[in-house]
Amino acid sequence: MANQGKYSLPALYLYVACMLFLFSWKVNSLTETEALLKWKESFENQSIFESWVIPAQSNSTTASPCRWRGISCDDAGTVTEINLSFTGLTGTLQNLDFSSFLNLLRLDLKTNKLSGSVPSNIGLLSKLQFLDLSTNDLNGTLPANLTQVYKLDISRNNLVGEIDARLFPDGTGPIPASLGNLSSLSILCVMENQLTGQIPANIGTLNNLTDVRLFSNNFTGLVPEELGNMSSLTVLHLAENNFSGHLPQEVCHGGKLVNFSASFNSFIGLVPVSLRDCQSLYRVRLEHNQLTGILDRDFGVYPNLTYMDLSYNKLQGELSPKWGECQKLTLLKIAVNSIDGRIPDEITSLSQLVELDLSSNQLSGEIPKQIGNLTRLSFLSLKDNNISG
Repeated sequence: MANQGKYSLPALYLYVACMLFLFSWKVNSLTETEALLKWKESFENQSIFESWVIPAQSNSTTASPCRWRGISCDDAGTVTEINLSFTGLTGTLQNLDFSSFLNLLRLDLKTNKLSGSVPSNIGLLSKLQFLDLSTNDLNGTLPANLTQVYKLDISRNNLVGEIDARLFPDGTGPIPASLGNLSSLSILCVMENQLTGQIPANIGTLNNLTDVRLFSNNFTGLVPEELGNMSSLTVLHLAENNFSGHLPQEVCHGGKLVNFSASFNSFIGLVPVSLRDCQSLYRVRLEHNQLTGILDRDFGVYPNLTYMDLSYNKLQGELSPKWGECQKLTLLKIAVNSIDGRIPDEITSLSQLVELDLSSNQLSGEIPKQIGNLTRLSFLSLKDNNISG
């Protein structure tokens, strides 16, 4: 009897603990189910949600959303992913209670017709790793506290103002300095909104960042030199903002940069020195700035390059024969600069070339006769130079 009494109390504790766990799981699951059904009711088009129903054999305490369209769960039956991208959703996020999904890892609602603002309680998704709200009609700001996110894409919406400081923990500034705390972040896409402010210097501490797209906003100020510390960077889009000052000189520090645009800003000073030997480059757009440099010194040979636009800057020097080694070039524009010398014959070996614009420079000499061999060339402008032929 003594032994029975000795083990009955711990066994009772274990039983109670198990019951509490099961109860909490059911409450959590029910909360998720109810939250999804409430959101569903706010949409006029219910066809997307045909599977979002409680089976006849179930009741409110056993219903689970884990087999519903766009919903994924972990082994415990907790919702970890909501993916309704490309489904034609027309409505808002206002009736989606984010507080019910504390274990959500992925939220993908891209390319729909969602409008209105993003609810402030999205900041409760503290475990969220993947957030894609791109290509909708969302407005306002994006408040959140998403320290685990590795992909953040809010591009192609109508978001305005500064990126809410609450998006990151300590909240100081337009793109908060606490951006540097997101050590897992690999993709940052906020293009085509109306966002303002500057880029914090500690963005250079994000060693996992590979893709940064900030174009078509109202960002201002200097682009921090620390941006060149990101050795994994493959895509950097800064175009169509109000940036000024110098471009980071070590922007191709890791030798992986493929796509680089900084066009339509007010950048001054030298073209980044690291671009000369950046053979990974595929597409470069630096037009409409006030960049300086020597063309034949600051640019090298790029075996993968298809697109290069350096128009409307203050570049000097000559058009190097080395451009003829960029055999994949389809577009080369260096219009409205101060380059001189002759057009090298090697240019005529670019068999893939579709557009060539060297207008408004100080070129001299004759047009290479072999230029007629460029059978794919559909646009050629050499006006406002001193060339003949």
